Amino acid sequence: MRRRTPLERVRAAKESRDAAIAVAREKNDAAAEAAALAEFYSAMAKELKRAEKAKEDIERAIYDPSLSWNQRLKLFKSAKDLWPRMVLGMYEAELEAAQKEPNHGQPSDRAYQKVAKYLGLREDHIQKLCNEGRLLLQQGMSATPKEKMLMKEFVRKYYRPPRSE
Repeated sequence: MRRRTPLERVRAAKESRDAAIAVAREKNDAAAEAAALAEFYSAMAKELKRAEKAKEDIERAIYDPSLSWNQRLKLFKSAKDLWPRMVLGMYEAELEAAQKEPNHGQPSDRAYQKVAKYLGLREDHIQKLCNEGRLLLQQGMSATPKEKMLMKEFVRKYYRPPRSE
């Protein structure tokens, strides 16, 4: 089963709220209506906390000089709503590069292979992340983290040994 996107989680919470409110109004139960609203606002607060944590993790992965490559990757991957868009950007940059160079095989396959190799993931997982990234973009999420960056640029930018103090 596919993980829900933020938009799908919000829509599900709204549908649940609306259904609970409709039932409460049929029964003329103000307490049940208030409980439905409280549950909805709680779900929205969880979404906000999830987004804030993802932002903090990405900022730490980018700016914390004490992190190793594996720690940085782990933080990037933990940002579940940002990571697919980042991987999609890497894939698209590698695809453009693969289309320019004469080589055997499909450019898309070579791009998936290169991204998978650098990130230590399977090609099918990269394809799944790219599809999820496209879905997130279609649902109106910001394209900001979907920066087209070749894998060698990504590694050069984020693969730096931790500073020992």
